[in-house]
Amino acid sequence: MKMPGNSPPVSRPPAGEARDRILAAAGARLAEIAGITGKGADVPPWPVPVSTLIRRVFSGPFSRSVHEIDRTFSVSGACISCGTCAEVCPVKNKVIEQGRPLWQHRCKPCCACLTLRMAGTIQPAVMRGTKERGRKPHHGLEVDDLKALAGK
Repeated sequence: MKMPGNSPPVSRPPAGEARDRILAAAGARLAEIAGITGKGADVPPWPVPVSTLIRRVFSGPFSRSVHEIDRTFSVSGACISCGTCAEVCPVKNKVIEQGRPLWQHRCKPCCACLTLRMAGTIQPAVMRGTKERGRKPHHGLEVDDLKALAGK
């Protein structure tokens, strides 16, 4: 199912009508999937051979390095030392020291700290960074929702 790109290091999320069209189509597809699964139908994933190959080629290197991705993150002067990035982190990967986030290298690249209200403050250097890319906030989630998910 196509969704608006929301991985800041990789994509530039669409805005306005383009985003709304993608979300409307995704909502319709989700309703279709819910109907199928609600009937107990067994639908195999598509395309199984391709996804198996992709997983075998990329999964190992990715899973060995994913926790270290935060080593590429930097914090701009726009940081107001609010600590929200640490509070919304579901794996408690950040502590605030001297008013700045300090990563603990157990990142699970959810991108909450990159997209939620602090947009532009935290910058990853991977995949050419995100400085010139738009960032789409977590759709329908507020800071308190993410804090609750993180156990705060």
